[in-house]
Amino acid sequence: MRLTELSIKNMKLPERGQKTYWENGFGVRVSQGGRKSFVVMYGPNRRLKTLGRYPVLSLKDARRKAQVILAQRPEEKDLRVTLAEARAQFLADCEKRLRPSTVWNYQYYLSKVEKTYLDDVGLEDFPNTSHAIMSAKVFFNWCIRHELAEKNPFSFCKVRYGTRDRVLSDDEVRKLWTYDFPPFSDYVKLMLLTGLRKGECAFVVPGDDLLTIDGEHTKNRRTHRLPITPMVAELLPRLEYFNGFSKAKYRIDREVPLPHWTLHDLRRTFATNHARLGTPIHIVEALLNHVSGTISGVAAIYIRHNFLAEAKVAQLRYEDFMSELLGKE
Repeated sequence: MRLTELSIKNMKLPERGQKTYWENGFGVRVSQGGRKSFVVMYGPNRRLKTLGRYPVLSLKDARRKAQVILAQRPEEKDLRVTLAEARAQFLADCEKRLRPSTVWNYQYYLSKVEKTYLDDVGLEDFPNTSHAIMSAKVFFNWCIRHELAEKNPFSFCKVRYGTRDRVLSDDEVRKLWTYDFPPFSDYVKLMLLTGLRKGECAFVVPGDDLLTIDGEHTKNRRTHRLPITPMVAELLPRLEYFNGFSKAKYRIDREVPLPHWTLHDLRRTFATNHARLGTPIHIVEALLNHVSGTISGVAAIYIRHNFLAEAKVAQLRYEDFMSELLGKE
């Protein structure tokens, strides 16, 4: 068909997906949402290149661009969008809108891809994990909206976020412990030593022998008490009010690059290491301030012991483990 201003305005929208109206290798792609873009098909392998969006790009200018491409028949690689170019534009846009930690996650997975051209990237270039696949889907959807890509090779991949099971290895714990960016690094150490949640750390009230977090600041609204052990006591004077966890986490991710982890994973690491030491599960639950668990039902009604003495013994044994792991005397 002959493409004119009138024919473009009157093009019928497809019920689903996209439809392209052609004029000798030059065409207009129409989406079901009404978006119209100029495209050109060129080369022996019939590559498709998006020229621009109508009416931002006029029909006259689009036809001129298409004629240049079709007349010169350049090498395909000269017209293909590189992964580096698309990635840089995507991350620059994300930095304006998203949290630093989210941008870091996208950058982490996209930087692992070794392909040169965007349209060569496929399923084999990303690990089969929820975070990796979601990063790829978001990236390609963005590229399609900005007319850098024609399709999303990850559009049919289902992402299921189940229960997290990330536990930091001993080597990763050592790397985090040596990171020095107070007061954030001191809070990281406190989480590793006590299993406290990020939101609880800022509200610890030290006593003679116990740390107390008022129920107003705990997840289950129950006051939480922990024994103060030597390594914890050493940290307490250095703690000060801090609320820049997201930016500080972004910084530590850049300076101590590890596979994706969250601050809450430190709590899981704490509990797992206690299990390695043989700490009884009901003591671990007391240290984590868990309400339900091994002691529940009728037993929970009658057993009112707070297990603080047993918790201190367990924490002292845990600190011996940490001292050995960190190479402390």
